Amino acid sequence: MTSFRLRTLIVDDEPIARRRLSILFARLTGVEVVGEAMDGTDAVEKIRSLAPDVVLLDISMPGLDGMAVAVASAVSKRPPAIVFCTASAAHAAQAFDIAAVDYLLKPIDRERLERALGRARMQRNAVTPPTSPVWLDYLWIPHHGAMRRIEVAEIYRIDAEGDFLRLWTEKSNHLLHETLTRLGEGLDPTVFVRLRRSCIVRITLIVGLRHVGLGAWEAELAGGDRVRIGPTYWKPIKARLHEMKRSAV
Repeated sequence: MTSFRLRTLIVDDEPIARRRLSILFARLTGVEVVGEAMDGTDAVEKIRSLAPDVVLLDISMPGLDGMAVAVASAVSKRPPAIVFCTASAAHAAQAFDIAAVDYLLKPIDRERLERALGRARMQRNAVTPPTSPVWLDYLWIPHHGAMRRIEVAEIYRIDAEGDFLRLWTEKSNHLLHETLTRLGEGLDPTVFVRLRRSCIVRITLIVGLRHVGLGAWEAELAGGDRVRIGPTYWKPIKARLHEMKRSAV
């Protein structure tokens, strides 16, 4: 079994608890603390940006609680192992329902932490890459201090708005703090196509293409919107639409 340094994120709203875990980690080998988060929203951001191997996660936190963070992290391409660190045993059954590798009660001692990290290491070593791409089926969106599940099958358009993405469905729209490139990597390319740096659409939303001069093109979308196609995306879009046309014959 391959050994590696276990990249760890500590999540707890109490500075003393984070400090205690950092001290314990300083006495361990084969592990590395790559960051700390003080609440659930901060944790989701850092899981996305740091891609840790394991997250030591408190449950009772302001805003998003630890359970919501664990659920949100599960849709990552390589979800981190989750070790809950909490003062109460009340959520233990729920924790293992969402495949946590361990559930530690505070105050946490070194021996118990080492066992939990050993389980996390075994889980990470057991992960093998899929033989074929696995595309996202759903996304978890922060919503009024909780997490709301949005089916990818309901999304027809995604627009970049600063540091956020706006996901459009038939009934509503939602904001997600993510980059278009990173989210696009998880979408089935036979279903979604990128029109420009700031826009991805469901390919069936395109009802026409129009030349607008000087080699530039725009896509006409169902509903009447027109989106200028970025020059680097024109050839892949054209090839994909031709392929769909041949398949339909």
